[in-house]
Amino acid sequence: MSEQVICKETRTDQRATIRRKCSFECDETAMFDPRPTACRASGLYLWLEGDEVPYLDLIQGYSTTVFGHCDEELAEQVSRTLKILDHVNGMTSYSREELAHRLAMLTPVENGRVYFDVGGALVVSLAVRLACKITRRNTFLALRHAFHGFSTEGEELSLSFLGTAHHRLPQGIDIRFFDPGSEEMIEQILSCRYAAILVEPLQGANGLRELPSQWLKKVARACRRSETLLISDEIQVGLGRTGTFAAIERYDVQPDVVTYGKALGGGVFPLSALVVSESVYHRIPDWPSSALGSTFSCSPLGCSIGMHVVNRIDNLLKIGRIRFLGSLISRRLTSLIGQAEITTVRAYGLGIALDFGDRSAARRFVNVARDQHVLTYACGARGNTVKLYPPYTITESEAHLICDAIGKIAISVEML
Repeated sequence: MSEQVICKETRTDQRATIRRKCSFECDETAMFDPRPTACRASGLYLWLEGDEVPYLDLIQGYSTTVFGHCDEELAEQVSRTLKILDHVNGMTSYSREELAHRLAMLTPVENGRVYFDVGGALVVSLAVRLACKITRRNTFLALRHAFHGFSTEGEELSLSFLGTAHHRLPQGIDIRFFDPGSEEMIEQILSCRYAAILVEPLQGANGLRELPSQWLKKVARACRRSETLLISDEIQVGLGRTGTFAAIERYDVQPDVVTYGKALGGGVFPLSALVVSESVYHRIPDWPSSALGSTFSCSPLGCSIGMHVVNRIDNLLKIGRIRFLGSLISRRLTSLIGQAEITTVRAYGLGIALDFGDRSAARRFVNVARDQHVLTYACGARGNTVKLYPPYTITESEAHLICDAIGKIAISVEML
């Protein structure tokens, strides 16, 4: 046995010991068995400890590393910013003001005003609390199988997805759940008893499920008539993923509030944004009653990174690059329907979903993919969808490489 191999095995053993002593194992690392340790990454690829062969990463941090891992342009932006300004509190910054203006221009809300924080769940919680203060109502409407993050408010809004038995927030906020397309929900909105309805334009954790378009337009009209806020949770599917800047644009609907996260920090900084219409903004109470503010909210560094990310995404959208690549991949993968129990291939820009006959078929596909050094994951209310989130900056040859890899996995599953 060579010295190099011995060192590698020793390091792996030491790392395993450290994980057992110091690291939680009841978090999302439980998605993988055995739990991997990432060592380095570049573009589409991720290297895991103890393995010299890189993995094709089609998870990409749940759509955070939208330019691929360790993007050089993004790294240069971070370096430039850190030479000028790192962090301040109690004051604004050029990068904050510029990013707020850019997001206000690109987000489909009326004369948008923007606040920044450090996580998607945080801005969803903030949207809920502000809706209570603004409307003086404490009951909300949410959709079944939606996921709005791991916060007190987010978990309550995600009850049908997370499956908990707790149905009341400590603050006394009530939530009623309906299926997408429910006419009863529209009747409830018109009762003028609800603070807001929260929707994901595509339910990301539910396997990229669309909402009925005409129904959502009726919801928006009912919200306007009843002064109920329409909140679009774009944490996972916004910022260009579906081929438009905000995913709700596909429905030609104007929300009152939009939340962004994940991709906004490019995978190198935890950055989220709350965008509200001007009419909503003027009803927000002054600080500290507004509850706006935390140590790293509105970070100059984070906002500088966000500005770089937003500008690049906007440029890719203008030339139709994301839609083009999504169409290329979906056309090729459609030929796999009928193999490996794949029943449907759905594409929304570069959000690709493979539906399988059942949960076990999807899990089998994910396991074979990992054996072939491809990282994917199964999701959805039934657990029968495998979701692919390629970076926005892949080349055409890399798009074909992804399709070839998925095709080989399907063939291998068929041979089991």
